[in-house]
Amino acid sequence: MTTIANGSPAKFTGKNPVYNGKTCTIIESYTATTGEPRYRVRWDAPIDRDLLQSNIDAHLLSPILVERLSVLSVPPAVGARVRGYEIPGFTGYEGQEVVVTEVNGSVAFAEFKSIQKPDDTVLLGFKEYEVVSVEAPEEVVAAVETADDRRHAELQAKITELEADTSRMSSRINSYCEDIDTIGRLLLEEAERRDWCSDYDDFVEAVNGALNVAVLPVREQEFEIVMRGTATVCWSRNVMVTARNEEDAVSMVEDDPSLYVDIDDEATAAIEFGWDANEVEEVATY
Repeated sequence: MTTIANGSPAKFTGKNPVYNGKTCTIIESYTATTGEPRYRVRWDAPIDRDLLQSNIDAHLLSPILVERLSVLSVPPAVGARVRGYEIPGFTGYEGQEVVVTEVNGSVAFAEFKSIQKPDDTVLLGFKEYEVVSVEAPEEVVAAVETADDRRHAELQAKITELEADTSRMSSRINSYCEDIDTIGRLLLEEAERRDWCSDYDDFVEAVNGALNVAVLPVREQEFEIVMRGTATVCWSRNVMVTARNEEDAVSMVEDDPSLYVDIDDEATAAIEFGWDANEVEEVATY
């Protein structure tokens, strides 16, 4: 019987319909009063409120060799029956149960059933897989499981190490950013306290231009700026015109509109009243 390390995933292999095929995580291993090895496990999916944790005989559990690990994982052993995934260029073959015939680096090879000719097979490589079973004598199975347990533990240790390195690096980066902010704040306070001339601001801007990420603050102050502008306002007014026909009436208004309305008063009234932005023909500033 292969010992399964604490924290490792395992699958129940007995005939009990409640547990059969369920996966769990090993919490601890111990020896029963009868001398038989047992495991205390936590089930990955709730089976029953009272069965989230159970004590199981060791011979009823089997370690999960590889449960679709990433490309960083070790390949399955030759002779293992797996479901192959991540088959470059042949996604239609994914999910088939195959027996591993060759291993080359991180790639396993097996014969998949041809989609065009179901009676034929094609040798394909794959990097992700789910172990179904191992077609080998019991002593070989134990050796394979032990090796995969070791490699799984090594992979987990490497992942933990990388996560710790990432956390330390992130903390270091945050410290650098805080230091840059502190330097910028102190420089700015000193510049304001000493009332340094504008050459200081030019120097800081030049430094910022040479930096890749960090930015030092520059002094800023408020300025009052006079803005002037002109706007064309559209408005309408009905006026009464005495003429022979409508065409003459329009011409009379266009020739001298000041005879019928006070243009300045109308424009002022329109501005004071407010106008629809869509009616503004032109706005110019200088």
